[in-house]
Amino acid sequence: MLGLDFRGGLHLDFEVPDHDRFPCLSLAYRALAGGGALPTVLNAANEALVAAEERYTFADLDRLSERVAHGLVARGMRKGDRVGIAMRNCPSWILTYMGVVKAGGIATLLNGWWEPAEMEHAIALTDPKLIIADTPRVLQ
Repeated sequence: MLGLDFRGGLHLDFEVPDHDRFPCLSLAYRALAGGGALPTVLNAANEALVAAEERYTFADLDRLSERVAHGLVARGMRKGDRVGIAMRNCPSWILTYMGVVKAGGIATLLNGWWEPAEMEHAIALTDPKLIIADTPRVLQ
């Protein structure tokens, strides 16, 4: 298991996968365990996400996704609940996804470009407790 703690850099707590079965994972885990380049990249102050003019550090992602998680819980989401996400690809989508996971939810990804009948079908199949959508998806 690999655990990330964005506030203090990288937290490692895992067993190295079997190299014969998962050679790429094994090499990556060994690099992390050996103090390779990745742990310094995952420093809280480093940029984690750049989208057009928006820039977020790992600390920003942690702080903002934590706010999303608290907001979801305040709106009745509980651990194990499915939460639909219907948004365009943007930083808000990433923060929403991270917030759902932090709050213990199951992110149900709904394609924001589906026609209304396709969206209704997916919602019926997944039965999310909450759906988070951006304005264009709400207006569909």
